[in-house]
Amino acid sequence: MTGIEFTEESKQRIFEGFERKKTLKKNFYMKRITVGVIVTAMLFLCVFMNIMSKNKMTITVYAMIQDGNVESSVLIPEHKETLKLMETPVGNGYIFQIDIPENYMYECKSLGKESNIFTIYQNEKNIYWIPEKNMLGQIYSNENEKLANNTPDYVDECEFEIVVYDESKEISYSEIIKFELINEECIVMLKK
Repeated sequence: MTGIEFTEESKQRIFEGFERKKTLKKNFYMKRITVGVIVTAMLFLCVFMNIMSKNKMTITVYAMIQDGNVESSVLIPEHKETLKLMETPVGNGYIFQIDIPENYMYECKSLGKESNIFTIYQNEKNIYWIPEKNMLGQIYSNENEKLANNTPDYVDECEFEIVVYDESKEISYSEIIKFELINEECIVMLKK
């Protein structure tokens, strides 16, 4: 008995089977590597977005708007909200509240004109803009210099920065807010 002899056609089918098995194995490994890369990229993206969302919070504003309703909205860049003139603890003006995470704190820093220093007030989560300045007496610095000079008694616009600090008192976030009186309506806007 001699060995098993294969015809050329049989040899070709066996060879094609080995090649197909090798190609399927290669495709399986390529799919596995591709899925691994995609899953790793998605995990990285999730971690990155989580870190960014902690560092960049939104400022939610609860404002008394022109129709008399209290409405909450998230201030987004260049979006304007019209506020209603109200009585505040420091005079007639405009109010909005800032909503920040617990154990965080914030401060308002006046930008631009020196006369704006005396028009923005903050009390807990309330921020007041009082465009009419009713100062009783004069205000002086530590060096006995008069701070309130001959500025107008009425301010029609004000820009200030809200700086938010985290639990460790490091700056977490800041935004620039602009108040502006246009045709006796107060417009508040988050600047870019």
